[in-house]
Amino acid sequence: MPDPEIPMFEEPGRITNDGLMLLNKDHKGYPLLKGMFPKLMKKSNKQLKKELFLGKRLKNKTANQILYASMVQVEIERRSRLKKAR
Repeated sequence: MPDPEIPMFEEPGRITNDGLMLLNKDHKGYPLLKGMFPKLMKKSNKQLKKELFLGKRLKNKTANQILYASMVQVEIERRSRLKKAR
């Protein structure tokens, strides 16, 4: 669910109820997200869950590791919505 405190135009992206990923081209992180999400979308559910599990075990995460873990969570949510829509 979108955060009601963040205006839609400031969000980096959004997932529709049918599992479609919409990225905000005006967001400063757009080039990074555009480059990374297609790679995540190619990974299996098992790979995503393993990466999320291993990431949670890290104690002192870098900003990039936190971002990557968030992107993995978003991809898992996107697949969940896509599955429900079918």
